[in-house]
Amino acid sequence: ASVGSSVLFFFVTNSAVWLLGSYYPPGWQGLNQALVAGLPFFQHSLLGDLLFSAALFGGFALLSRQFPALRPAQ
Repeated sequence: ASVGSSVLFFFVTNSAVWLLGSYYPPGWQGLNQALVAGLPFFQHSLLGDLLFSAALFGGFALLSRQFPALRPAQ
């Protein structure tokens, strides 16, 4: 889910810059330029999302071992 949301965010935001802005020419070539221009930022966004997800869900898993109140009811 984390990777999918990062990819979706990349395509939505870069496509919106192409569609609503005047930085890139209209057409497929402009869209391609907008997507390629966003690639250097995508790797940091993806890495940050993965690390945050691991910390958030891993931390909760560790805390639920120590505190039974955090465990799901059965």
